[in-house]
Amino acid sequence: MKKLTDFDFEVIKYQYSYGICKFTNLEDFEENHKIAKDRISKGEKMIFMHLE
Repeated sequence: MKKLTDFDFEVIKYQYSYGICKFTNLEDFEENHKIAKDRISKGEKMIFMHLE
């Protein structure tokens, strides 16, 4: 059994603060990831954009 530390959570928060995950909470990221995996498995292409 593995355990996440406070440091692990800080790294995860940092990850979701930058890149294509910028301003995305974990729930939204997981839903978007699920959709992307489904579409890619069907041979579709993905385009990621950030709108401010």
